[in-house]
Amino acid sequence: MAVLPFLATSCKKKVVADFGYYIYTTENGAKIVTENRSSNADYYLWNLMGASGFFDSNEKEPSFSISKSGDYTLQLYAENSKYNDYKEVRFSVTLNGDGGGGSYANPVASFNLTSNNGSYAPATITCVNTSTNAVSYHWTLTRPDYTTSTSSSTNPSFTCNQTGNYTIKLTAYNANNVSATSTKTFTLSAPTSVTITYLSLYKIPMLDSDNSSWDTGTFGGADPDIFFKIVNSSNSVLYTSATKENVTSADLPVSWYSINTTLNFGTDYYIKFYDEDGSLDPNDLMANCIFNNSYLTPGNSSYTWESTDGTIKFTVGLSWSSSKGGELEVTDENSVTAEK
Repeated sequence: MAVLPFLATSCKKKVVADFGYYIYTTENGAKIVTENRSSNADYYLWNLMGASGFFDSNEKEPSFSISKSGDYTLQLYAENSKYNDYKEVRFSVTLNGDGGGGSYANPVASFNLTSNNGSYAPATITCVNTSTNAVSYHWTLTRPDYTTSTSSSTNPSFTCNQTGNYTIKLTAYNANNVSATSTKTFTLSAPTSVTITYLSLYKIPMLDSDNSSWDTGTFGGADPDIFFKIVNSSNSVLYTSATKENVTSADLPVSWYSINTTLNFGTDYYIKFYDEDGSLDPNDLMANCIFNNSYLTPGNSSYTWESTDGTIKFTVGLSWSSSKGGELEVTDENSVTAEK
């Protein structure tokens, strides 16, 4: 029996023992192929026990050859110099005559879902595959608008920007093309806030409303010193940018970074651009842009605002969030069927 080496305790993270396995028929029976999904482990000990006898291995992802039908137990011990963990699964293998190769055990389709943003859109939904006796997979994500995305990965991730009800269906196949299915549904709600992370200004009038140059007179220079404010409907200033001095049309675009101003999703705001010439007056307002973020599509990383006459254009970077968490609630509509 293989043994695990011992090392002195050191600063290590906790071990999580996890694995999957696949069953392939061979000329002499079947092969159990392991997929090691453990974390923070340095050493492994595998044990396979069943109708064909006892097998062990210290390899990370060993394979075991069996020749008899029956019940089997597969164990993994994983450890580092400080922590250890253990996982065990039991399954049955049916061969067309012991030692003669042939059929596989029927697959069992199962999976779990995780979300990087709880129950709020946008979210990245990751499928954690826990199926057994399967060698290939077909995933189908159905969105609230009934569009779909598919994947053949073992553990795919899907980007979910819409609010509403989603369905994910997994069909798992063994090597004899026998399939099993499992389906889960979940609901994503709209985010409650959006954060403006940067602003890039591409176009803005370089003449005042009377066709005179900005920034003239006492303060000198014909080119404007541009800054902007983000203002709510009550005229409260939420953010004031730094000033970009002596901006010409040739200098555009100019950008402001690290804005990090959070707005309530679905509320009207204003982004106002000014020419800084010492003290603000109405003549210093270069552009007053209504920024209704209900126009935004949740999940988009940027939004471009442009006036109807095409004279003002800017892009803002966006980061979506919710004021409170909310764990993803998944409804299991598991329908495990096996058919060829």
